[in-house]
Amino acid sequence: VSTPSSQDNNEITLKAHSRDAAYQALFNAWKITYDSKDGRTACEQAQAQNLLCHEGKGDIETLRVINKPALLKLIDAQGKDYYVALTSLQENNATFTMNGSTQSGDINQLLLRWQGDYELLWRLPGEYEDKLKPGGHGPFVMWLDRQLAIIDGKKPRSKPRNVYDDEMVKKVKEFQSAAGLKPDGIVDPTTVGLMIMKTGGEGPVLDYKKGAG
Repeated sequence: VSTPSSQDNNEITLKAHSRDAAYQALFNAWKITYDSKDGRTACEQAQAQNLLCHEGKGDIETLRVINKPALLKLIDAQGKDYYVALTSLQENNATFTMNGSTQSGDINQLLLRWQGDYELLWRLPGEYEDKLKPGGHGPFVMWLDRQLAIIDGKKPRSKPRNVYDDEMVKKVKEFQSAAGLKPDGIVDPTTVGLMIMKTGGEGPVLDYKKGAG
């Protein structure tokens, strides 16, 4: 992995447009379309194609756990932002795309320029409408009940719960804690995404050995 020289005017220009190129690579990984000339933001374009754009801050272990392609914001020696799309990560061997050019190398070289900011795309279940809080009810609670059963290694109930009761909240908090999330019992997109990964969710992955999409 080589760090682009900020003294080269051409490289500075490339960095200025690197976010669009990174989005393009990230969307390609999900087999959806990104158009830099579209009036909508990348997240709005993703939502129109049934995906959710999620921004977060973490470390390399966060990305390994989530196991999804990610757009990473890097910072050059002059403090300028530029972006890459990380599409594969097996142990320390990373594959990433910058400005349309795909490269491979040691992830630790990228980490020298990364301060933890990332963006991901999720495909949420059709039942999901909003963050689920204790006492909530509806089809998404039934989906959640099935996921919790699978995570516990049990056969899902023939008639899943449709109320997010204390027992389910306790199980969600345990899952969040084990996953390194804040154990607040609120089922937000990150919690849902990690559950999908745990139960064999769909979509592209960084490390195919940890789960195929």
